[in-house]
Amino acid sequence: MEPFTSVEPAIFRDEAVDRVVELDVDDALLWELVGTADGWTRWLADAADVDVEVGAVGEVTDGELVRHVRIDGVERGRSVGFTWWHDDDPSSLATVELRIEDLSVSSKRLHIVERRAAGPGGPLPVSGSSSCSVNGPMSNPIDAASLDLLDRRLAWETRLWLLGSCGSALSLR
Repeated sequence: MEPFTSVEPAIFRDEAVDRVVELDVDDALLWELVGTADGWTRWLADAADVDVEVGAVGEVTDGELVRHVRIDGVERGRSVGFTWWHDDDPSSLATVELRIEDLSVSSKRLHIVERRAAGPGGPLPVSGSSSCSVNGPMSNPIDAASLDLLDRRLAWETRLWLLGSCGSALSLR
C-alpha cells in the first residue's frame, strides 16, 4: 500500500546531500547502473522492485529499510529523478536526482542530489536532540536534524563507494 498519494505540496529543506563522482565508464554501463532497477541493486539498494519509467511506483530495500519510490522524471541516458520515503513516515520524504554529465568519451560525472521535504507548513520539526558527553555535556549538542543529515551523507558516500566498485576508478568531491 502506498501511504502517500501526492507529494506535490512539499517544501524542500536546504539540507541537501549533494555529491559528485567521476567515473571511467562508457555511456551504456553508467546508464545501466543509473537507469535500471537491476543497476540500482549494484550500488543504490539491496533490492529494487520498480520500473525506472516516469510515473512508475515500487519499492527499494536497503538492509531492513524499505522505501516506497516513485519515478518522477527520466531523460534516457542522462538523468533519473525520483521521490522516496520510508513506510508510513512522511518526514522521510525526499527527492533524488541522478544526473550524468559527459567529461569525455570514456569518462563521466554522476551528480547526485537528495533533498528532504517539509510539510506545507514549513520545515520539519526536530523530534529531539541529543548531547554527547565524556566528562559532561558538549558545548555544541548535536540535534536530531543534524544527525539525520550526517546519516544521509554517510549513506550516499557508501553508495558511491559501491558504484565505484562496479569496475570504475572514481574520485569524490
